[in-house]
Amino acid sequence: MKRLKSSKAPGEDRLDNQTIKLLPYKAVLFLVAIFNAALRLGYFPVAWKKAHIIMLHKSGKPPNQLGSYRPISLLPAFGKILERCILRRVLDTPEIKRLIPKFQFGFRLKHGTPEQLHRVTNYILDGFHRKEYVVAAYLDIQEAFDRVWHAGLLSKIKDKLNPQLFSTIASFLTERTFQVVQDGVASQTKRIKAGVPQGSVLGPTLYSLFTHDMPTANASRRNDRQDLLVATFADDTAILAKNKCVYVATDLLQEYLKRFENWACRWNIAVNPGKCATVTHTLRKDSCPGLFLHGELLEQYRQHKYLGVTLDRRLTFSKHVSAVTSNIKSKIRRMSWLLNSKNKLSLRNKVLIYKVILAPVWRYGLQVYGIAAKTHLNKIRIIQAKTLRKITGAEWYIRTRDIAKDLKVPMVGDIVNRQAASYSTKLHNHPNILARSLLRRRRRRRLKRTYPTDLIDRYV
Repeated sequence: MKRLKSSKAPGEDRLDNQTIKLLPYKAVLFLVAIFNAALRLGYFPVAWKKAHIIMLHKSGKPPNQLGSYRPISLLPAFGKILERCILRRVLDTPEIKRLIPKFQFGFRLKHGTPEQLHRVTNYILDGFHRKEYVVAAYLDIQEAFDRVWHAGLLSKIKDKLNPQLFSTIASFLTERTFQVVQDGVASQTKRIKAGVPQGSVLGPTLYSLFTHDMPTANASRRNDRQDLLVATFADDTAILAKNKCVYVATDLLQEYLKRFENWACRWNIAVNPGKCATVTHTLRKDSCPGLFLHGELLEQYRQHKYLGVTLDRRLTFSKHVSAVTSNIKSKIRRMSWLLNSKNKLSLRNKVLIYKVILAPVWRYGLQVYGIAAKTHLNKIRIIQAKTLRKITGAEWYIRTRDIAKDLKVPMVGDIVNRQAASYSTKLHNHPNILARSLLRRRRRRRLKRTYPTDLIDRYV
């Protein structure tokens, strides 16, 4: 209860986290008694299973269309505390630890998007080193969390949990309801018959357990190489195959897509072929002849955004840097009046706006796309220099590094160096062997390409 975030919105009971933190000791004892009874009886209280749905309008979208709104589910805080107690017991079960596949990096402790992006990047760079074609399929799972089949999920975990814990999870999934609230008007209460609850603590882990039997890559390895790579972060799925012959690589990936298609149909998982994409990562001119999913030809692109980072055909990250700089310039234009040196806002607050709103745009994924050429990264450095000069109103003859030093704002190269060092330490102590293996460096390289693990040596 002490670790609850006070900024979270309350559910139907209107009890926010700040109020819960101020509960007297006797009330906490009553709450503990209720939790113990629920775990002992295998019952999740119905009062904590009703969700209030509020609709947030997406900027730039027409307000008279349903797709212009993003639904946000608000659940009672007491129910989330009980969910956290249940989740701790679920993850402490040895069978559950072995059940979640290692290639699933979503919603797991000490796992993040940089490690998964690093895996995909290393795989593509190894293909370039061996003069191979790397054919990638980026799959779009339609309404992944909302289509979880309850009976199928319970059948997969029934033999892995003790009876009381299994009954508690079964009770948690059943008899759930929701109600949409907009402008003070509430809709009728409807029952939820499928899916894991949005905004819940248990939901992401239950989704990982439901999809744990997804077809895996080829287990056999030859000469320390892997012909197929499966990378998932929650429902974001990337499948890559490589070979010196583009047709062989395509056949390997097509064979996997057939197995994935059969698995998805069996467990009622919908894949939208229209939103899936294929990219042939190669230094050559040839491309993948075509991949099919559910009888539909997947669209081919020269780049695709995976986990927020655009991976282009030659893995130069030029398209990603261009997208990042365009995003930063758009934000600067909207806040130009605020960041101007003539504005009466204090310099400290202007620097805070830069650190909180602008800098995170280009800092995300820098552990991976930091290997881009200096000509690309210089675009970010130029924007940073112009922004700092705009904030301070410094004269042209004052060095940018001196301005950044006075404002205590690290430069782009310093951030790359700092993030690479902390990222390397994280990989050394990572619980997943797939992440730890990313530290292995290739001694002999045919190409003068930089790997993410080389960033420390590059910027020291």
